[in-house]
Amino acid sequence: MTEHLKDVDSVVITANLWTSIAHDAYLGNTAHFVTQNCVLQTKLLDCIEMAADPHTAEDTADLLKERFAIWGTDSKVFTAISDNSHNMVKALRDIMTISVFFGCFAHTVNLAVKKGLECDQVNPPCF
Repeated sequence: MTEHLKDVDSVVITANLWTSIAHDAYLGNTAHFVTQNCVLQTKLLDCIEMAADPHTAEDTADLLKERFAIWGTDSKVFTAISDNSHNMVKALRDIMTISVFFGCFAHTVNLAVKKGLECDQVNPPCF
């Protein structure tokens, strides 16, 4: 993978934190890039277990920086996309100062639908 990434000028990453049924926390990290031959590539870089709670923005940023350095993408990441959790947004946008950050559109829609279903007009309480 490092050979693929060596000749790439810039990378967009998607990152996500999730917890398994067994309450183990993981960080997923995917790189999206265009090769020298103009071929779009998407490669899973990591699905790595994180240390125990809490998963602070600082802990998340430190782990992402470590993983970016291992893959040789630390100076190539110019855009990041992640869920809308406060710790992930702070890690990517504020601590790592990635110039362009987007919350995941699907996650945003999911949050909006869940919030909408909490309204009594949409989901009246049962008697």
